[in-house]
Amino acid sequence: MIWTKLKTVISASLMAGSLIGLVEALSILVGASAGEYDALLWGVIGYSVVCLCMAPLSFSIALLLPLEEISLWLSLFFGLCLLLIVWIFPPSIFQLSLLLIGEIFLFWLGGILLRRTPLKILLTLKGMFAGFILELLIVGIFSLTPGRNIYAPPTHALSAEGKPNVLIILMDGLRKDYLRLGLSPAIDSFAQSSVQFERTFANSPDSFSSVAQLLSGGKATSSQILSEEAVSIAEHFSYHGYHTFALVNQPELGRFSNLHQGFDRYRYLPPRSTLALNEGTRQLKIFKTILELQAEVLVEPDRLFRPARDVFFQFQQETRHLTQNDPWFAILQCSELTPPYFVQRSDGEYVGVLYPQSSTEQDLHRAYTDALRKLDQDLSRLLVYLEQARLRENTIVVLTASSSALLTENAQNHPVGIEVPLLIFSPKIPAKRIRQDVQLSDLPVTLSTLVSIPPDPSWEGEMIFRLPPHEHVRPIRASFQDRDQGWDLLQQGDWRYIQHEHKGEELYDLSNDPFQESNVIDSYPQQKETMRGLLKKEREK
Repeated sequence: MIWTKLKTVISASLMAGSLIGLVEALSILVGASAGEYDALLWGVIGYSVVCLCMAPLSFSIALLLPLEEISLWLSLFFGLCLLLIVWIFPPSIFQLSLLLIGEIFLFWLGGILLRRTPLKILLTLKGMFAGFILELLIVGIFSLTPGRNIYAPPTHALSAEGKPNVLIILMDGLRKDYLRLGLSPAIDSFAQSSVQFERTFANSPDSFSSVAQLLSGGKATSSQILSEEAVSIAEHFSYHGYHTFALVNQPELGRFSNLHQGFDRYRYLPPRSTLALNEGTRQLKIFKTILELQAEVLVEPDRLFRPARDVFFQFQQETRHLTQNDPWFAILQCSELTPPYFVQRSDGEYVGVLYPQSSTEQDLHRAYTDALRKLDQDLSRLLVYLEQARLRENTIVVLTASSSALLTENAQNHPVGIEVPLLIFSPKIPAKRIRQDVQLSDLPVTLSTLVSIPPDPSWEGEMIFRLPPHEHVRPIRASFQDRDQGWDLLQQGDWRYIQHEHKGEELYDLSNDPFQESNVIDSYPQQKETMRGLLKKEREK
């Protein structure tokens, strides 16, 4: 009896793990316009190993269950599947209810199939191993298929000869209140020669959504951002003769994000790892977790994000072979200023990892400051390269962030995170400060206009150098799409109105409450109705 239950546990564990691994890998590959079929093989192997590691617990439960062999196999199989699905794809209560109903039906159907068809062979060790090896062979064959890119290379229809280069540097997590404090001399020096926009807002506190809105001029509505009616800034610049490329170190912004569409070259630089995994495999939840644990245990940030110095070095390699007659448009993205933060000793050695949810604000401030100093040094070397390569004199440089880091507990994806710095350097525009409200989705229209390219009609942004003086009445909209904690925000001047998915409404007077500490929704009913109406109009556009 014990032997029967042991082989039942092993069989159910292998089948459940391999099935869920295959399903997650397929969900990643089907939902992206880039594919690396190694993810199929690694998904099957990875989750099979996870379920086998849980076998001692499964066996203990099996000994307590007075079930015959087929019912026990089905119970363990569907139980493990349910656990993995909830971990990989966290469902809502309604979705979980539907999932349980579906599993009950499949339990009944599986009982019939295992009792009345040849599938009963899966209960034997020989049949189980044969089925598992067959699955490995099939996904192994697919894994030998070269990665593909469904999206066609961009069209270069016109010539951009004589036009300036454009460089966007995204320092995700960069806070504008940490600038001009002596912590970042390179950024501060760059700001002194640039146009500084003092009231800049991202379209979302989520890095992926914010970058998607930036690239598409505010037209992004899902991960498939470049639908027929939306044109990315990279696609537009490519059409007008620019060589376009991007270098990113944030996994969520890799090729599987579909943000690469429109670029001649889009490269995600993965972190250092003892596991030689391609980008598709790194999207699997099991390997994401392993890599994060590896970075925390070894206390090495290079195992979580590729350092900015590598991103900037690859940029230098990319531009060295381009001539003055080959104008380029480039995006460089760095993640060092986003959590978790690594604690450094005075000798530079890392000794700990901090998360906003479980660390004091003082410790987070210290770690963030250390990360900012290091990133600033890397930026200084990049700016020196632009000078030495004689690129600075013919390059528009934009320095901003997709979102602002919040160094307090329970602050992740908070609306305050949309307030970001924006510095634009152009050889032909004198340095100055601008207090008009602007958004990152204004950049496609603005940059196209600066290089004398007609903006795409589908873009919703504005030319931010031509906004009326002292204007503070322009509506600014941002949102965070999440089933449980999502919100929609509208700001006009110093009034900020927020509609939450489940927590009602909030209204803040930022002139007296810049940190959103006092909700005045009940004190200003007329202002609430005005902001609610404006948000409705913005949604209808």
